[in-house]
Amino acid sequence: MAKFKAIRLSEIRSGVVLGSPICDSQGNHLLEGGVEVTDAWLKRLNRRGVRAVVVNEADISLATGGATATDQRAASDAKSRSPAAAPASSAAAASLSRHELPPGEPFAQCITRPGAVPYEPRTVQRFANEFRANVQSMVPVLSSLAADRTADLSVVSEVTSGSLDLAIEDFDLFAGYSANLGTGDYPSRHSIHVAMLAMSMGINMQLDVAALEELAIGCLVHDIGMLRLSESTLEQRGELGLESDSALAKHPALTMTILLKQGAADFAKSSLMVAYQMHERCNGGGYPCGTCAAEIHFLAKIAAVADMFVELITPLPRRPALLPHRAVRKILDEVKRRALDADAVRALLDTLSVYPIGSFVELSDHRLAKVIRATKGEHVSPIVEIQDAAVPGGEPLVLDLAADDEFRVTKAVAQPESVTV
Repeated sequence: MAKFKAIRLSEIRSGVVLGSPICDSQGNHLLEGGVEVTDAWLKRLNRRGVRAVVVNEADISLATGGATATDQRAASDAKSRSPAAAPASSAAAASLSRHELPPGEPFAQCITRPGAVPYEPRTVQRFANEFRANVQSMVPVLSSLAADRTADLSVVSEVTSGSLDLAIEDFDLFAGYSANLGTGDYPSRHSIHVAMLAMSMGINMQLDVAALEELAIGCLVHDIGMLRLSESTLEQRGELGLESDSALAKHPALTMTILLKQGAADFAKSSLMVAYQMHERCNGGGYPCGTCAAEIHFLAKIAAVADMFVELITPLPRRPALLPHRAVRKILDEVKRRALDADAVRALLDTLSVYPIGSFVELSDHRLAKVIRATKGEHVSPIVEIQDAAVPGGEPLVLDLAADDEFRVTKAVAQPESVTV
């Protein structure tokens, strides 16, 4: 039986990979075994007031420094022997860790898609905790920028870096958070949803780490200008085809002015272009400038698709939320109008499927299922978890519809009231 011991968070070194999970004092997993400890992760725990963690005694030497090759082997052995060790995460199975990836190489090399397996419950809970912490950390940053007060812009980079770590751990769970909407904390919550989806799409488009970080930063700050608009103007959110001279259509210019004034010019130029251009449309029908495809930054084209999806499934004053499947259909209509970039929309389908992760569907045998994973290239045949059904041992029943000719999706349905996301 593995023995665990509490140590100070400040003792843990960045860059190490432990064989067993790092837990809090209640036994909740803060980081799964096989996932790299990063500076961003340590900073997030510090912001949340975590000062001590619990680790496997076999991992302590490796975690705190002075590790030898024997220590590394002991940690690896502990991972395979220990009943308390978590199932191997996608990060552990990936061919390269994030920090081993050569500059310019696609970040997708760090991602392993697990196939038809359910989410690990402790990973789901930890993702939820990280998401809430990220939202709360971004709220004062965006509000301070909008009010012309000094803001800690390092938080934006920390949220971005931490998001890449989450994507490695479970890509589909990470991508699906774009549809796991809550209320309040606008624009922080909305911007994080958009950033997570845009990064997921960018990973499927073979972007490298630098491009993904620049894309995410632009998404995280893109709606700062909205905080300077009146309530009546904000009620126009979600309307398509806004006139370029409307008050709402001017918010990207406000955002750019705020960023440049507050010292965010240190952000990469491409991040600023994402924030400024993500409401432009390839056919010239967007805002603030009515720019056409050739003059829109390619990262902004990705962000535009992610932002539209999140906006369409969000309930707004002038319209109800669309079902995620209907939102995808609406986006496909926009491609036909040449408003959105076809490659970016294809990445959306590869990331979420036509029946997006997190949504509910009815199968051809009339069973209710929840979409939990997408299969790249199989846009109408996602991986689903059958509701109210389990295999022996209590595991949820999971079907890969791309590999099972017996069942197919017949229609998208609303989330049942009895189901808790």
